[in-house]
Amino acid sequence: MILRSVIEDEGLEPYVTVSSCGTGGWHIGQKADKRALAELRRAGYDGDSHRAAQLGEKHEDADLFIALDSSHRNALLRYGFAPDKVRLLRTFDPAAHTYDVEDPYYGDAHDFEIARVQIESAMPQLLEWIKHELQEKR
Repeated sequence: MILRSVIEDEGLEPYVTVSSCGTGGWHIGQKADKRALAELRRAGYDGDSHRAAQLGEKHEDADLFIALDSSHRNALLRYGFAPDKVRLLRTFDPAAHTYDVEDPYYGDAHDFEIARVQIESAMPQLLEWIKHELQEKR
């Protein structure tokens, strides 16, 4: 939702498709956690239409897979995706001291805020990467 918002704000939606999926099928079709939705709303994002999906064939042609933590990255690599197409989100944050986004699920509202801030902090450099890739393809 956050990256999708950035792409829309930059007017890149005709050129960039943002998809969200999990490496497991635990919550397919379900809304995001109510605490995540509350944090997103508080920060000005609309996550109400989001539904959980599982990684599948429709994702195979992606130019980039963004993992939030090392376990997700490892799962993507086990699926057989090329290592140069799989990145940890926080590698796009030059101020990050660790590269995993902390999983807020077992925490409280503050933990969801921390996760949102960690995600947002990677957006400027991720956006630059996307723009560079678009230029390379022209």
